[in-house]
Amino acid sequence: MTPEPFHQVRADIALALIADGRVPSEFCSEQDPNLPSRPSSLEHWALVDAGFAARLKAAKATGALVMLSQCIQIADDQAIRADQKRLMIDTRMKVAAIWNPSDCVPSKPDKEPIAGVHALLHVPFDQLDDSKKREVEKFFGFDAPDRP
Repeated sequence: MTPEPFHQVRADIALALIADGRVPSEFCSEQDPNLPSRPSSLEHWALVDAGFAARLKAAKATGALVMLSQCIQIADDQAIRADQKRLMIDTRMKVAAIWNPSDCVPSKPDKEPIAGVHALLHVPFDQLDDSKKREVEKFFGFDAPDRP
Protein backbone atom coordinates (compact mmCIF):
# COMPACT_ATOMS: atom_id res chain seq x y z
CA MET A 1 0.00 0.00 0.00
CA THR A 2 1.17 3.48 -0.76
CA PRO A 3 1.80 5.48 2.41
CA GLU A 4 -0.71 8.19 3.14
CA PRO A 5 0.81 11.68 2.69
CA PHE A 6 1.37 13.70 5.86
CA HIS A 7 -1.49 16.01 6.72
CA GLN A 8 -1.00 18.43 9.64
CA VAL A 9 -4.64 18.69 10.73
CA ARG A 10 -5.11 14.90 10.69
CA ALA A 11 -1.86 14.46 12.59
CA ASP A 12 -2.86 16.99 15.26
CA ILE A 13 -6.26 15.38 15.79
CA ALA A 14 -4.70 11.91 15.95
CA LEU A 15 -2.12 13.05 18.50
CA ALA A 16 -4.84 14.59 20.67
CA LEU A 17 -6.83 11.35 20.59
CA ILE A 18 -3.74 9.29 21.48
CA ALA A 19 -2.98 11.64 24.38
CA ASP A 20 -6.56 10.98 25.56
CA GLY A 21 -5.77 7.26 25.79
CA ARG A 22 -7.27 6.12 22.51
CA VAL A 23 -5.44 3.71 20.20
CA PRO A 24 -5.18 4.51 16.48
CA SER A 25 -7.15 1.42 15.45
CA GLU A 26 -10.14 2.97 17.25
CA PHE A 27 -10.20 6.22 15.35
CA CYS A 28 -8.36 5.85 12.04
CA SER A 29 -10.90 5.64 9.26
CA GLU A 30 -11.02 5.93 5.52
CA GLN A 31 -14.51 7.41 5.89
CA ASP A 32 -13.49 10.39 8.06
CA PRO A 33 -11.45 12.96 6.13
CA ASN A 34 -10.29 14.59 9.39
CA LEU A 35 -8.42 11.50 10.56
CA PRO A 36 -5.61 9.36 9.18
CA SER A 37 -7.03 6.56 7.07
CA ARG A 38 -4.88 3.83 8.66
CA PRO A 39 -3.01 3.38 11.97
CA SER A 40 0.14 2.64 9.99
CA SER A 41 0.04 6.19 8.64
CA LEU A 42 1.06 7.52 12.04
CA GLU A 43 4.04 5.20 12.26
CA HIS A 44 5.07 6.07 8.70
CA TRP A 45 4.89 9.79 9.45
CA ALA A 46 7.01 9.22 12.56
CA LEU A 47 9.66 7.41 10.50
CA VAL A 48 10.01 10.24 8.00
CA ASP A 49 9.55 13.23 10.32
CA ALA A 50 11.56 13.45 13.55
CA GLY A 51 9.40 16.31 14.85
CA PHE A 52 6.24 14.28 14.43
CA ALA A 53 7.98 11.26 15.97
CA ALA A 54 8.74 13.30 19.10
CA ARG A 55 5.16 14.56 19.30
CA LEU A 56 3.82 11.03 18.82
CA LYS A 57 6.09 9.73 21.58
CA ALA A 58 4.89 12.47 23.94
CA ALA A 59 1.24 11.80 23.07
CA LYS A 60 1.71 8.08 23.74
CA ALA A 61 3.38 8.80 27.09
CA THR A 62 0.43 10.94 28.14
CA GLY A 63 -2.09 8.49 26.70
CA ALA A 64 -0.51 5.65 28.65
CA LEU A 65 -1.04 7.49 31.93
CA VAL A 66 -4.64 8.17 30.93
CA MET A 67 -5.10 4.45 30.26
CA LEU A 68 -3.85 3.63 33.75
CA SER A 69 -6.38 6.03 35.26
CA GLN A 70 -9.07 4.35 33.16
CA CYS A 71 -8.11 1.07 34.85
CA ILE A 72 -9.18 2.50 38.21
CA GLN A 73 -12.51 3.64 36.78
CA ILE A 74 -13.08 0.22 35.21
CA ALA A 75 -12.21 -1.57 38.44
CA ASP A 76 -14.70 0.56 40.39
CA ASP A 77 -17.54 0.17 37.87
CA GLN A 78 -20.08 -2.24 39.36
CA ALA A 79 -21.91 -2.56 36.03
CA ILE A 80 -18.98 -4.39 34.40
CA ARG A 81 -18.54 -8.12 35.03
CA ALA A 82 -15.28 -9.18 36.66
CA ASP A 83 -14.06 -11.16 33.64
CA GLN A 84 -14.68 -8.17 31.38
CA LYS A 85 -12.88 -5.88 33.82
CA ARG A 86 -9.86 -8.15 33.82
CA LEU A 87 -9.65 -8.11 30.04
CA MET A 88 -10.19 -4.35 29.77
CA ILE A 89 -7.65 -3.53 32.46
CA ASP A 90 -5.06 -6.03 31.21
CA THR A 91 -5.31 -4.64 27.68
CA ARG A 92 -4.87 -1.06 28.85
CA MET A 93 -1.94 -1.96 31.07
CA LYS A 94 -0.18 -3.77 28.23
CA VAL A 95 -0.64 -0.89 25.80
CA ALA A 96 0.44 1.60 28.46
CA ALA A 97 3.60 -0.43 29.11
CA ILE A 98 4.44 -0.39 25.40
CA TRP A 99 3.67 3.30 24.94
CA ASN A 100 5.40 4.50 28.12
CA PRO A 101 7.67 1.84 29.61
CA SER A 102 9.55 4.25 31.87
CA ASP A 103 6.40 5.18 33.80
CA CYS A 104 4.06 2.25 33.23
CA VAL A 105 6.13 -0.90 33.71
CA PRO A 106 6.32 -1.93 37.36
CA SER A 107 9.89 -2.00 38.56
CA LYS A 108 11.19 -5.14 40.21
CA PRO A 109 13.25 -4.87 43.36
CA ASP A 110 16.90 -5.85 43.02
CA LYS A 111 16.35 -8.70 45.44
CA GLU A 112 13.43 -9.86 47.49
CA PRO A 113 13.64 -8.76 51.10
CA ILE A 114 13.33 -11.98 53.08
CA ALA A 115 14.36 -11.88 56.68
CA GLY A 116 13.95 -13.77 59.93
CA VAL A 117 11.77 -16.81 60.25
CA HIS A 118 9.96 -16.06 56.98
CA ALA A 119 13.13 -17.02 55.13
CA LEU A 120 13.03 -20.42 56.82
CA LEU A 121 9.48 -21.45 56.00
CA HIS A 122 10.44 -23.60 53.03
CA VAL A 123 13.38 -25.37 54.64
CA PRO A 124 12.80 -28.65 56.49
CA PHE A 125 13.37 -28.18 60.19
CA ASP A 126 15.93 -30.97 60.44
CA GLN A 127 18.08 -29.26 57.78
CA LEU A 128 18.42 -26.03 59.78
CA ASP A 129 21.51 -25.30 61.82
CA ASP A 130 21.05 -25.06 65.59
CA SER A 131 20.82 -21.25 65.73
CA LYS A 132 18.06 -21.24 63.11
CA LYS A 133 16.21 -24.04 64.92
CA ARG A 134 16.25 -21.96 68.12
CA GLU A 135 14.99 -18.94 66.16
CA VAL A 136 12.08 -20.96 64.75
CA GLU A 137 11.27 -22.50 68.14
CA LYS A 138 11.32 -19.06 69.78
CA PHE A 139 9.11 -17.59 67.04
CA PHE A 140 6.49 -20.32 67.49
CA GLY A 141 6.72 -20.24 71.30
CA PHE A 142 8.11 -23.73 71.85
CA ASP A 143 10.09 -24.43 74.96
CA ALA A 144 12.95 -26.20 73.28
CA PRO A 145 15.36 -28.28 75.27
CA ASP A 146 18.82 -26.81 75.51
CA ARG A 147 20.92 -27.74 72.57
CA PRO A 148 24.61 -28.45 72.87
